[in-house]
Amino acid sequence: MATPTVSLVPETIEMRSGVDWYSYVQLNDSIHTGAIRLTYYRGDLEIMTISRDHDGINRLISSLFENLAVGLDIEFYNAGGTTHRDEDSKAGFEPDTCFYTTNLDYPFDGGPIILPRDPPPDLVIEVDISRSSLNKMAAYAAVGCREGWRHHAGRLTIFSLAGKQSRQVEESSILPGVRADDLNLLLAEAGKMMRKRWVPFVIDWARTRHQS
Repeated sequence: MATPTVSLVPETIEMRSGVDWYSYVQLNDSIHTGAIRLTYYRGDLEIMTISRDHDGINRLISSLFENLAVGLDIEFYNAGGTTHRDEDSKAGFEPDTCFYTTNLDYPFDGGPIILPRDPPPDLVIEVDISRSSLNKMAAYAAVGCREGWRHHAGRLTIFSLAGKQSRQVEESSILPGVRADDLNLLLAEAGKMMRKRWVPFVIDWARTRHQS
């Protein structure tokens, strides 16, 4: 199949079916802007552009994770929206943000993460403003990610990706003791206070949990 072309307006989703792996890789390598995200899974390709609202929610959730991790004394590496590709699983994606809490000494070179040569991220964050018809959590699970957070319709949900299976759960395995309800309450607090007050509030909340 010929390599798909991209002609989109902001915050739109375009789906292509029957796309072979090498066409996906060629298109992926030709895009040099963070405003377009590709997700490929077993022949289905989603092409999505990112709006300002999308990016703002992503940054807030990423900050939430980082500050919770600080409060819980968990070390992490933020790999951002780095491209991940696994030819064996026929899965490729640029997450909104992803984090490593293991394999922290791995020498990442700044290029695409090629699986299984490189380790998969532990946590993948997905912001879904325009509802996707592609099961991204299945793609994340296929390459060995441990957990996914999905924000849709104003709510954040947690998915366990253990054993390459995706299922919604109530509590994070990456941040022990932190539940989906906690994440949503903390996100709601971000809308009630200035960021310089919200950040220490989240860290203190997590430290209280860590010490109890």
